[in-house]
Amino acid sequence: MKKYGWTIGLCLFSAVVIVTFLTCSAFDRLPQYALVTVEGDERAAARMELIGMTNVSGLPETLALTTQGSIYDSEKSAYQKKIAEARPWIDYMPDIRQLQRDYRQFMRGKGNYRGLFQDDEWLVYVRTSRTKAAGEGMVVTFHVDMLDKTGKGKNRFDTKITLPSEPSLPYAFHEVDVMDVQRVGRELHVMTMQHNTCIVFVLDPDSGALLRTNELDFASFGNGSAIPVQIIGETRRSYPNEHVVIRLKEREAVTEGVTASNGEREYLAAYHYATGAIRPIEGMERDPGKDMNSVYQLEDGTFSLINYNAHQAEFRSIRLDRGEVQSLVVQPQQFGAETIWSVKWNEGKLYLLLQGNEMSAVILDAGSGKLLYRGVVQAEGSAEEAKRRLETLWVHNLEIHA
Repeated sequence: MKKYGWTIGLCLFSAVVIVTFLTCSAFDRLPQYALVTVEGDERAAARMELIGMTNVSGLPETLALTTQGSIYDSEKSAYQKKIAEARPWIDYMPDIRQLQRDYRQFMRGKGNYRGLFQDDEWLVYVRTSRTKAAGEGMVVTFHVDMLDKTGKGKNRFDTKITLPSEPSLPYAFHEVDVMDVQRVGRELHVMTMQHNTCIVFVLDPDSGALLRTNELDFASFGNGSAIPVQIIGETRRSYPNEHVVIRLKEREAVTEGVTASNGEREYLAAYHYATGAIRPIEGMERDPGKDMNSVYQLEDGTFSLINYNAHQAEFRSIRLDRGEVQSLVVQPQQFGAETIWSVKWNEGKLYLLLQGNEMSAVILDAGSGKLLYRGVVQAEGSAEEAKRRLETLWVHNLEIHA
């Protein structure tokens, strides 16, 4: 019996070896693609990835294409799949990735990146928790971790606020969600949103005391009933910014016998942390068309909007501290394509994924519209093999890698 056991074990081991060999051989035969430069400086596309799928031996394979070639998900190591890519969005957040490298111990366990702030002196993380205090109401605790980057000193404190019995708070709510954190002088300003209310809690970073609160008032927008639905903070989550943008919605008043043309209206407000001033942002409205995609971003004091569909992309931007709205309109025919698949804005550049006779990617200077880069997707092999491989490839998205 023992002899048969060894034989069975040897057969199983051999089967595993054969399967592993065949799998590796299959990987060696995975068709290779690359983004090939046609115009401009290839270095401008160094952080750009095209995400797609292809068919290999009847099975779908996900892959990423760059100017350096392609890499399949199935080629990645177990470490990449299970650990390094457990939170894949970090690959597209270069500031967070850098913080994890530079301050590994401080960043451990800090997953809500809206609660991060850093400048030349401080690195701060704020989160909240809540408990119910018997007979007192809800207790919300601000947990604040601070690192002095100049002297490497650390400070940690918990600031507890009882809601709604806290006398300085003229409202009642049960949760506090941290949406943004900024520094003004020696104060920490924590922007929160809950129950259609935006409140800024101002904390003393030395004592941990709550200095004051500021409930944002949007009564001057529309007919006075606009409520906040989105906080748009700095895209690079840890970067300092003087402003934050709040998107507001207001339902139109319905008069008996009159049909409203649009059930709700949208407004944009810029909040300035240092002064507490709120002012409207004009000319940055989303396109209401059903086939339109709209994306807002805030980066280094510039607020941007991309309205796009398959036929056209419009990029608008405005400096929140000054200036007028700048606009740039792009159509795929300008670059020999027919359709726009995806549009991204990053660090003053506009990235477009285009489809025509071939899949291509274009990078423009968002301010001037100047072409910085254009590349096309190509496959390896003879002309016939490359054509066949491209027919099985579907590129559906564009990302900017950290």
